[in-house]
Amino acid sequence: MRVILIEDNPQVREMLKSLIERYFPHMVVVGESESVADGIRLINSVGSDICILDVELRDGSVFELLDRVDQDVLESTSLIFLTAFGTYDYVVRAMRKSAVDFLLKPVNPSEFTAAITRANEEINRKSQHNRIEELKNLLKSELSVRIPPRPDRLPVFMAKGAVRYIAVEEIICLEGDNNVTKVYTVEEKPVMSVKNLGFYTDLLVDQYAFVAISKRHLVNSRYISRYDPVDGAVDLTDGTRILTSRRGGRQLLDFFRNVFR
Repeated sequence: MRVILIEDNPQVREMLKSLIERYFPHMVVVGESESVADGIRLINSVGSDICILDVELRDGSVFELLDRVDQDVLESTSLIFLTAFGTYDYVVRAMRKSAVDFLLKPVNPSEFTAAITRANEEINRKSQHNRIEELKNLLKSELSVRIPPRPDRLPVFMAKGAVRYIAVEEIICLEGDNNVTKVYTVEEKPVMSVKNLGFYTDLLVDQYAFVAISKRHLVNSRYISRYDPVDGAVDLTDGTRILTSRRGGRQLLDFFRNVFR
């Protein structure tokens, strides 16, 4: 069984390969890509039984990629979509109605193995082209929304299904508290999200220079005014002091070293 990975985060690609090697040793990753352009070339030239794709890549959307690949190649290919942000529950339902699977980052191993199993079952069961067209129609007619590009605003999922978008540059830090997250901004009291801190970590660390200084705290590096390694604490521009974990302190120092190379 041949697998292609189209994902612009190298750490996520390595994690996916590790899961495939551990749980599906009969499968072989035959190609990797991190862009729409290279992904089109890879799918058309190599082909695969399963293709795992990030919804939003650095140079465009996965739907742009799927519109431009050879549709005959997709006929026997099962797709699994990944995303780290901005996912409404009804979008997930729509994708699953169309028999195209969908996973949130950070990827849960049990959900991943279930998705691969379903993908195997879907191969050759139904025309992949028809499934993609069903998905597009559902997103247009039933949802009347478009999956946003990598956001300048962070979607904060609140109670009772509400979603509030906050400019990333205005977020000072996020504080995790079990299964909820407090989002602190420059202008007002914290906004409570019903998502845990891990839900936001992947996007903010990779794309917006946030640093995980402890298991509970994710800080925007632009608001760090001082790091005290003796006390193991970070001072923020709003006067807040947050204690770092040992690992968080090392990650912060590594971040500064990379910035000032």
